[in-house]
Amino acid sequence: MKDFYQKKLIHTFKNKIPQDVTIKRLSNNDVPWPREAGWEDKLEFDILAFELNDQTSVYASAGLSGAESYLDKKRYEFMTFYRKDTNFLELTEDVEDQNLYSENLLMYLCCYSVNENDYSKPGEVWINWFSRYTNFNSELEHLFFVESKIFFHDISFEIEGDEVDWLIAISITDQELAFYEEKGPQALQDLLVGNNIDISNLFRGSLL
Repeated sequence: MKDFYQKKLIHTFKNKIPQDVTIKRLSNNDVPWPREAGWEDKLEFDILAFELNDQTSVYASAGLSGAESYLDKKRYEFMTFYRKDTNFLELTEDVEDQNLYSENLLMYLCCYSVNENDYSKPGEVWINWFSRYTNFNSELEHLFFVESKIFFHDISFEIEGDEVDWLIAISITDQELAFYEEKGPQALQDLLVGNNIDISNLFRGSLL
């Protein structure tokens, strides 16, 4: 992670967010899912967090877009919306997951991207994402990635000649995945937006 790039990335992000933003630097060895994946190289990313409202926290990665192997002119970080009253004892049967949910998700996505040289783009799906939990008592099984402006607002900006934006990771059901596979990513995006789904609700029922 280049320090000058990272400082500029975080500074510009904070200027686009009206709320106070906290910063926490983590390595793949600090978080269970990346650590258990067994990747040899140590990777560090910053996790940015802010309160969207009384019910919802937002977490975003910072540092992935500056990876040396990321050669696209438009580069993406990851973002997730977290509902504070999520009952993880009911959801995963382990209350410890409540403290680790966002960090596990963001750090695994970032570490996977660099280690596998596989960088996500808008409209892509990660199938069976939540199978990483031994128990996951929800209809939501997969992740669907959309640009920040779709469910938040446009926080993209240019840095060192490249455009950087955040991909929001949205949980979707098996039925919605089947719709995606039949109709395509734009149709699924339109369905989710048209129904004004709560993207922080991990107990959301299927739209189909």
